Amino acid sequence: MVRHDKMSLLATLGVLNWCANMSHNNKSEYKMINSPFKWVGGKSRLRKQIIPLIPDHTCYVELFAGAAWVLFGKQPSEVEVINDIDQELITFFRVVKDKPDELIKSFEWELVSRAEFERLASLNTNQLSDVQRAHRFFYIIMAGWGGELNYPRFATSITDGGHGNRLFGALKTLHKRIEPVYKRLSTVIIENLDWADCLERYDNAKTVMYIDPPYPKNGVNYKHNMKSWEEHEHLADRLSRTTCRWLLSSYDSDEVRSLYQDYYVVPISSYSGMATRKANDKRVMNREVVIMNFEPQGKQLYTNGKERLDEPLKVFQKGFDFLNV
Repeated sequence: MVRHDKMSLLATLGVLNWCANMSHNNKSEYKMINSPFKWVGGKSRLRKQIIPLIPDHTCYVELFAGAAWVLFGKQPSEVEVINDIDQELITFFRVVKDKPDELIKSFEWELVSRAEFERLASLNTNQLSDVQRAHRFFYIIMAGWGGELNYPRFATSITDGGHGNRLFGALKTLHKRIEPVYKRLSTVIIENLDWADCLERYDNAKTVMYIDPPYPKNGVNYKHNMKSWEEHEHLADRLSRTTCRWLLSSYDSDEVRSLYQDYYVVPISSYSGMATRKANDKRVMNREVVIMNFEPQGKQLYTNGKERLDEPLKVFQKGFDFLNV
């Protein structure tokens, strides 16, 4: 069935414009867009440091897409794939891509309340349509504390503005949130696979993969968490046998550096969102690493896995302001 609504026309025009500017020599022409929702472990604050590390490629794959902040910040590639094992998250992206008007309309008379939040959280998703599932997903993610879907808690605040709950603001700007994402996803393949299956399908010399798995020992209640260190060892072992090039994000720890000691490591830092705690009015800095199986541009940017930079904040001082992203 061919769609003839306004958003479909805008998407077509947008895709034609992107295709005309697809060359990697014109990366600066692409304007970053935001993910429509917050997600635990999302890379909204770190993507400006990650994207410049991505090498030229034909196919771009995100094995653990989450909110897909890196995809939405990078120049479109010839082939793009986002994958996540979380079916609710993937259903939301598929509805945004295929039925954006229905999703927006479903919020037309929506109320922001604890009772509605708890009602939606209690629903059996197997008995809902795809639009209803996407509606439920967005409501719980935006109205809940910490952006957690699987352990939902209604969020209220009398100090942070937003009428006490950020869903109020999200609903006021819903069309502006959805439209650019709808256009951006129009040429993106959306998968709902186990990471190993997705890697096997798209492992190719012309592919680059961005890998952002649940971090080890992070204390976050992911429904599909990699709960054991053995799972991370399995991932590292499989990555040692790939044909593609890849970048992997993780916390900066001795265990992680030891696991990936044969690869290039770029330390990166940002002020965290959910994990930030105020201590004497000072913001808390998160230190992470990007690990790569290829040499990044500029030898000053990396150490090997056995070495640690004492001042990782200096790594991207030239050309990138990442303290306020």
